[in-house]
Amino acid sequence: MNILVTGGAGYIGSITVRRLLEKGYNVVIIDNLSRGNKFSIPDVPFIQCDVADEKVGEVIKQYNIQAVIHFAAYAYVGESVENPGLYFENNLKKSLILLETLRKNNVNKIIFSSTCSTYGDPEIVPITESEKQAPINPYGLTKLLIEKALQVYNKNYGLKFIALRYFNAAGASYDVGEHHRPETHLIPLVLDVAFGRRDKIKIFGNDYPTPDGTCIRDYIHVLDIADAHILALEKLDSISGFYNIGTGKGNSVKEIIEACRKITGHEIPVEIVERRPGDPHVLVADYKKIQQDLGWVPKQDINDIIRDAWHWHNELEKKHLTVVTSGYFDPIHAGHIECIHLAKQLGGKLIVLLNNDQQCALKKGKAFMPLGERKIILEALRDVDEVFISIDEDASVCKSLEALKPDIFAKGGDRLISEIPETPICRRLGIQIIDGLGAKIQSSSDLTGLKQII
Repeated sequence: MNILVTGGAGYIGSITVRRLLEKGYNVVIIDNLSRGNKFSIPDVPFIQCDVADEKVGEVIKQYNIQAVIHFAAYAYVGESVENPGLYFENNLKKSLILLETLRKNNVNKIIFSSTCSTYGDPEIVPITESEKQAPINPYGLTKLLIEKALQVYNKNYGLKFIALRYFNAAGASYDVGEHHRPETHLIPLVLDVAFGRRDKIKIFGNDYPTPDGTCIRDYIHVLDIADAHILALEKLDSISGFYNIGTGKGNSVKEIIEACRKITGHEIPVEIVERRPGDPHVLVADYKKIQQDLGWVPKQDINDIIRDAWHWHNELEKKHLTVVTSGYFDPIHAGHIECIHLAKQLGGKLIVLLNNDQQCALKKGKAFMPLGERKIILEALRDVDEVFISIDEDASVCKSLEALKPDIFAKGGDRLISEIPETPICRRLGIQIIDGLGAKIQSSSDLTGLKQII
């Protein structure tokens, strides 16, 4: 069967694609990479586009698509509260366009990534699929409205669908783990503290009506979620409906932090802060329906989830990291080469952010070497994966960093992080700053000054 996977460069999508390939399915991925990671895509046809693009219809015809798994969406609860229009546009409107594209191209099978957020703050826990749906944040509302649209297309046009309401996806597999920018999910945030990337973990409220006062969630391993999609595909001919994907066991925020302490062996400082808007106090699944209809049961527990995530953070994450280092490189000298080499050791992909001629003029009056020559030399270096010319007009590279959204911003020189003009944008985007790479062998200014003396 030929399967189109939307959002196949994302966390859950890319792992599910690997599971599909193991089972012998032919897979095509579309992803606009606004939040996906190109390095997570396996060796399958990949088209970089939006689910609302007209190109999707062409892809369906070219690859004779028979079913769709629709992952593509924004999925940050807090962001949806702050910017609901973004979520109605990206999640709801674009999904409706996708459904019309499927109808017009006679594709009548879809598996939809829904969420437990459609339930809101439930009255009865564990939550069954018949529980009242009353989402308390725009993210959950967009998913609920898409579920309603699926029912309409099922009734009026014969669309066969299964909507999987995920509880809290976590864990890692196939060299893929949670790596969002900015990161908002609890387990990777806690592990970031253990890994030394953060000073502490914030607990948003400790006055909820739960045993320890913190929110309780049902954490489900991403591999178990992927397996649910395989079983759903096998049943699409005979079943349409909604299914919870969870373990039936809840863990509080404090319990997760304590489990991370035990598994990592690190003390993890915490800070209690105000509640976040849109956070229900308890979300735990009843998964009897999917067990009965599809034969699915979760195989991993919370300790498996944390162990796999910790292993990925320790052993595998590095090769997925994108590092940016910036500079004038005017002219390029041995100190630059050392800085570039050290920056490459920090991750899997190194982008050199090259200051443009306007920026050179701000510092030196005019460039010593033409921009094109500097770019050619940098591209020839074995440690450099890509050269990106700065789009900034001042002496910083803030706009360029916002466009690239790397994981790490690596700097040479001897300035304090507080003195680096890019520090505020890096903190806002969750970009780690590493400075002081390499010894100061010489400076471009010294070399250009030497030419003037000669």
